[in-house]
Amino acid sequence: MKILMLSTRMGIGGAESHIYTLSRELVRLGHTVAVASSGGIYEKLLEREGIAHFSLPLDKKDARSLSRSYLGLAKIIREFSPDIVHSHSRISSLVAYRLSRERDSHIRLITTAHMPFSLSPPYKAATKWGERCIAVSRDVKKYLTDNYPIREEQIDVIENGVVIPDTDELSLVRTMTRAVLGIERDATVFSSVSRSSESRAATALFLCENAAELLREREYLLLCISGKAGGERDQTKRLRRLAREANRRLGRRAVILVEGACDVSAYLSASDVFIGVSRAAAEAMAHSLPVIIAGNEGVGGIFTPERALPLTDTNLTARGMSGDLSLILPAIDSLRNKSVRDEISRRSAQYAKEHLCAHDMAKKTEAVYKRLAKKKILLVGYYGAQNTGDDAALDILRGALAEKYEVYNIVRTPLECSERCILRTDIKRIDEVMRGAAAVIFGTGNLLQDKTSRRSLAFWAMLFDMAKKRADRVVLFSLGIGPLCSDYAKNTARRLLERADYVSLREPTSLSAARILTENTRTLLRSSDIVLLTKKAEYKRKAEIKRGRRGYYLLFPRADQARSDTEAVRGFISLAARQGLYPVIIPMDKRRDLSICAHIADGRWSVCSDVGASEILDLADGARFAVSARLHGTVLCAMASLPILSSDCDGRLGAFSLYSGAGVTLRSGEYDAHALFAGVLDAIAERSQKPYNEKIKILTRRAERDLGRLCEYLDMKNTNEES
Repeated sequence: MKILMLSTRMGIGGAESHIYTLSRELVRLGHTVAVASSGGIYEKLLEREGIAHFSLPLDKKDARSLSRSYLGLAKIIREFSPDIVHSHSRISSLVAYRLSRERDSHIRLITTAHMPFSLSPPYKAATKWGERCIAVSRDVKKYLTDNYPIREEQIDVIENGVVIPDTDELSLVRTMTRAVLGIERDATVFSSVSRSSESRAATALFLCENAAELLREREYLLLCISGKAGGERDQTKRLRRLAREANRRLGRRAVILVEGACDVSAYLSASDVFIGVSRAAAEAMAHSLPVIIAGNEGVGGIFTPERALPLTDTNLTARGMSGDLSLILPAIDSLRNKSVRDEISRRSAQYAKEHLCAHDMAKKTEAVYKRLAKKKILLVGYYGAQNTGDDAALDILRGALAEKYEVYNIVRTPLECSERCILRTDIKRIDEVMRGAAAVIFGTGNLLQDKTSRRSLAFWAMLFDMAKKRADRVVLFSLGIGPLCSDYAKNTARRLLERADYVSLREPTSLSAARILTENTRTLLRSSDIVLLTKKAEYKRKAEIKRGRRGYYLLFPRADQARSDTEAVRGFISLAARQGLYPVIIPMDKRRDLSICAHIADGRWSVCSDVGASEILDLADGARFAVSARLHGTVLCAMASLPILSSDCDGRLGAFSLYSGAGVTLRSGEYDAHALFAGVLDAIAERSQKPYNEKIKILTRRAERDLGRLCEYLDMKNTNEES
């Protein structure tokens, strides 16, 4: 995989060190990594690791620099052709986001938030985020969801990782570094690492100001500072003055100031106690040092595994905790005891190895890349609308596509929303997912019809037109057509059929209607309902339903069925009960059918609202027959070779019974309880005379073939594009 990292600069700093470490570990995992920034001390280190660096003025936000960055980044992306663009700063994210919004862009952008950003209106408006975000701590994740339009499931928390040093080398490095610094072999060294910016240097200033009172004989204070960032005030001169004053009062060089150090590993090796925050604190733990978490944002005290959660929740910064820096002094006193220090050192090192390892950080980041590098597919239709049959179709399609694609689907209500579900009304989000998607697949149900609603047909047509502009291809898969009652509906259906890249129809009547509409000018593939690919799963309440009963049958009412149908069903239940047969009433559409199911059950019979398509197959396996006003109720019972009486109100159940040979059909509104009873007897007799297992097997194979053909088509298109 090719990854392009973006940063404001690659000078000394926590985020820059993170980028360098992450890039190096990703290269070791076999990826190709490049970095674009305004440059800095890490530039040479990157090139030493075989990581290319591109110079762009990403540290400047004036119009000319932004324009240069935009054009330069566009050229880099054209030539380097990254699978992932990973931005670590606000300016680079803005530039990359603008590029990703271009019509033909295939940029997959990830942004990392290393800390809370300024929320002032101009800055907030210019802050852009990728398709996925990485937060370095849980409090940063909460900050993002509270202040920006980012969904919680869009953010992965990946804590900073550091290189775990070789313990065999630490002793030698410690001895050599102390010799260079002029520190006695057995002296105690307190160290701190930070920028010298005003917003980062509070701990270093406090330690310098109190060094004369803090340090005892044979104790040293080692401060590594790395210069200021941005337009902040630099505290280096003040630190130098305070260090000179402390050393004058102590009568020795007890306070040692190291400026501009990129790699602080040697200085940490020479230390005994570390006082600081964030990434530097994690590195100190990896070097087997006890750590006092203290910085500009708060004081968290001595780090121990028991106190890890509140401290790692803030990226080891103690954000939100007490800001009283004098709390550092009693913590230092307790760590003067060598046995206490050694025990905490051992446990800190173990924690760092298990939770803060750079290799593990890179593996977690790689997993995010792999998910995002997958091409997107958007499923459009009644998927996820709490309809048992359509939900089964969604599960089957997701199962077939999820290994190679990131599959999204449109849903009706917020209750159905999960990570890859999009509300129908969220047109902006739909547009984002469609951009560069491998395919937008329209399927399940008779989307091309205007009997129930002309508005829904207009909505599907609008999404189809959006998809043609933004996605690689548009698919009409295993679709039903009709009834088409108006000229508008016929013309719309014809337009969609002729412009789609792949069309398969799930029943002969739909195939015939499509051929008439398109006048045989294109290839139309014959399919069948993919719900036929449902696998049976055990229903846990089945034994309870069967207990003490002579037999049971399945009943699938429909919310909009004729009132006379409902009364006929209630009368039929009474007739069947005299024969010792009891109904198991199943709402196929959980939103709409529950009320009519409760009305029919009248508190006396079982209503199973917790069953899915797989469990219906299990219930059908022990049932005597089925009475269904729902298409997928009929389909699932046909799979179990159950005698079926269907009540047809829109022509679909009659069509299915005709081409599958499964069951007997009555027209809605034209029967009573006795006609239903007679119809059930006819269905039982018909099933015994001409079993329809073979026809169902043929339809199932057709559905398998169409699903396989769709996957091959998508893979072939992607392979051609990549080559």
